[in-house]
Amino acid sequence: VATKSPEKKVIICQAGPYILPRVPEAHDKVTAFWESLGNVEVHLNERVIEFDDMLQEYKTDKGNTFNAGKVIRATGYKPNTDFLKDANTDPAIAAALDEKGFVKCDPNLRLHGSSNIYVSGDIVEDAYFGKTGVTRSGERFPERLAAVAGAHSYVVTNNIKRTITGETLASMDASRDPFGQPVEISLGLEKGLAVVHGDLAPLYVGMGFDFGVDNEEFVKYGCAISPNVPGLKDYISDLCAKATYIPEAHEGLRQFGAMDPKVLDPLAPPMPPPPGADGAGGGEADQAPADPAPEPTEEAKADVPEAAPAEAEE
Repeated sequence: VATKSPEKKVIICQAGPYILPRVPEAHDKVTAFWESLGNVEVHLNERVIEFDDMLQEYKTDKGNTFNAGKVIRATGYKPNTDFLKDANTDPAIAAALDEKGFVKCDPNLRLHGSSNIYVSGDIVEDAYFGKTGVTRSGERFPERLAAVAGAHSYVVTNNIKRTITGETLASMDASRDPFGQPVEISLGLEKGLAVVHGDLAPLYVGMGFDFGVDNEEFVKYGCAISPNVPGLKDYISDLCAKATYIPEAHEGLRQFGAMDPKVLDPLAPPMPPPPGADGAGGGEADQAPADPAPEPTEEAKADVPEAAPAEAEE
């Protein structure tokens, strides 16, 4: 709105003292970008507490009243799992929900306490998601992104087959994420915030995901305002849509999931190291299971995708 309609004012109320607090260096970069637009007004440590959509009046806990034709409530999310708590649900399934309503599962993404019910996507508990770097509060928070859901999908679809065939299951290990979860955050139609570790950014560029930013920005700050984020997000969205009806696109997404470092698949071939990494990361030692895995069957081998570029996530 701010870039396409400069005559309109955009008001942002942030309940805390920082914009995007999960990315430590994001606040100064994002607020500077908004200030450069000239029509964005930012209020920190202020929360809207009264909503009157009919009169289009919105009051804050600091006594301010804002008038707006459009309001976007971006105050977080909760899992859509209430239906698992009703009287028709097996008590064992209802018991697998954590205090926030997410579904508890084991590293093979099986429902807690179950051997043949699998869980995938945003309803999975926090433990099986990549996290951003250490935040201003010293914590690390899970990022529920399409890339991680794709990794879940790779694990679950393979494990459903292997539950039937008796082969070794794939698993998720979120601790195998030393560089933090790459994230692309929209800041309108023209720019966005790219959040990626400085050691990973050149790898993404080599795979065609060029952020259009000097890598020193990522090395120093771990994030940068990027003119290419909107286009990259459109590309990924288009790929996800095509995966619903084009087999090659679907297989491409499966390969993205297979290359996620948080995925441990004892039946997959060793991942090649990144260019110039001298064998570091993704090699045979990283992929080998703790115990010797059985020789995969011909069917299992057919399910294993070839290595392909990883997805630069939103």
